[in-house]
Amino acid sequence: MSDWRFATPVRLTFGPSQQRTITNAWEAVELLLRDWPGRRDHRYKVALLACQDALEGFRSGRLARKALVRAAKMAGFGVSSL
Repeated sequence: MSDWRFATPVRLTFGPSQQRTITNAWEAVELLLRDWPGRRDHRYKVALLACQDALEGFRSGRLARKALVRAAKMAGFGVSSL
């Protein structure tokens, strides 16, 4: 079984009233593919690959979360842990 859940959820803030809480790699992939409001640059691609790998069991949820947080910070989003 793959380890795709995040030990600590991530709350991303995209604007004054847009927030999204991500609790696992599946939610992260959905965000990245459907609703990512930032540029789809290198950090974005790394985060997407890391989250997809976590779903397949090739990476841990911890590494996927870390990649998502880095991509969000580079895109200028607010990031907090719950």
